[in-house]
Amino acid sequence: MRHRLFLLVLASSLVVAVTPGTASAEPRETTGERIDLLAGEPSEYPADTEFFVLHGISSSPPGQTRDGFGRHPEGQLFELDVDGVPIEPTFTATQPWGRDWPGVIAKQWAFNFPEGLDAGDHTFHGLWYVACAWVEGDLVEECDKVTTPVVVIDLSLTVRFYEES
Repeated sequence: MRHRLFLLVLASSLVVAVTPGTASAEPRETTGERIDLLAGEPSEYPADTEFFVLHGISSSPPGQTRDGFGRHPEGQLFELDVDGVPIEPTFTATQPWGRDWPGVIAKQWAFNFPEGLDAGDHTFHGLWYVACAWVEGDLVEECDKVTTPVVVIDLSLTVRFYEES
């Protein structure tokens, strides 16, 4: 179950097409290149250069399931902090997964950093939550309420931001 959930979350990170933009991006566009916690890359990035973080979770509409996922999409959440400071998402996007999975919805959280970060090491920490009802076995012993958010992935990535010469 844990492996299937991880693959579903990973796939949803790749599915929703969000248009790359510039530093003056529209509210629903990303800025620069992506830093991907699940892929663990890049490990280095130019300082003071725009970038974005984009991750999410997929689910089925209420009443529909696909391999047991998505019974309670309201329990979905992705949180990001950088160097221990919580970051508010620039926007969220909710879109159909695609033709191969009818009814499955991908929800993603985008975090734009149009000014980039200063030179040095910076740690990105992401938490992926799903409703307690999604989780079986060793991840959760019992649910107080089926929609209670439960952390299913907890990842950190340290990126070295370097000065370009």
